[in-house]
Formats: sequence, C-alpha cells, structure tokens
Amino acid sequence: HTPPDAPGGARYNEAEIPAHLQPLVQSISEVTIPTPGPEQAIRIQVPAIAVDSKIVQGDSWEQLKMGVGQRINATNPGQKGNVVLSAHNDIYGEIFRNLDRLKPGDQVVLFTNQRSYTYVVMSNPQVVEPSQVEFLAPTTEPIVTLISCYPYLVDNKRIIVRAYLQSGN
Repeated sequence: HTPPDAPGGARYNEAEIPAHLQPLVQSISEVTIPTPGPEQAIRIQVPAIAVDSKIVQGDSWEQLKMGVGQRINATNPGQKGNVVLSAHNDIYGEIFRNLDRLKPGDQVVLFTNQRSYTYVVMSNPQVVEPSQVEFLAPTTEPIVTLISCYPYLVDNKRIIVRAYLQSGN
C-alpha cells in the first residue's frame, strides 16, 4: 500500500506489482473467502513485540483492515507446510509494526478453535522486494511466515519473519 502520509492517504498500490505478476494478483483477488474451519488460525500472539490479534481468512486489502490475514489455501497451524500470515505495519492497528525487532528464539503462538501451536523464530527478519514471492511457497516442514510492508511509513519493501513449529497443545 501507499504510506499513510502519501497524497490521498493509504491505499492499495497496484503500481508496485510487476507486470508479469499482475495476472496472478488479479486471480488471487477473485478467490472466495472460505468459512473458517476448526483447524484454521483465529488468533496470533507474539510476546516479544506485544502482538495479540485476531486472524481472519484472506490477505486482501479488505481482510487486512480487520486484523492479521491467513493466506487462502495456505497450510493450517500445526500441519506440515507454510502458514502465511500478513498484517499492516503503519495502518489498521499497525499490528506488524515491530516485526523488525524479532530475533531467533522469539515465540509466535497461533490459536485455532481446538488448540494452540508455538513456533520459534529461526533467524533475523529479512527485507525483500515486493516481487520476491518465494517465501509464499509451500514447505515440507511446519513453519509460519509473517509478512508486512517495510520500512515504516515508506512501504516499498517487505519484511519476512519465519518460525518453525516447536509444539502444539
């Protein structure tokens, strides 16, 4: 999105989407949001940066106004694969404002209607170009990927934090 102090305020920024990825983005925006099932994430806590937020299904502009968005058709917590979660850093609650402060060993706790899952941050946050989407790919190990725009009030990059599953209760 554009920064909140940009002319016209914060809004979805189609200009940053490379031409070759625009058809993919358009197909994603047409995905129907499923009714949450009992294994889908409903809440996230990241104690090291004081995050305690609800999780909604979908990661479009409208869903991210409501909280952290779980990517449609991504893995559910506790399962092998990549649980992809996105949130804003400078609008709509600034939920992922401090992802850059996470460090290896910090915990990310995901809740479903049935249990909680504790993930542990693997490495320091990584800053990438918006076109670098490989971190969205499925994985063979159970991990969670946290994504936000970066840096604060500039939003021309993305910050990525990955954590591995430690336990499920």
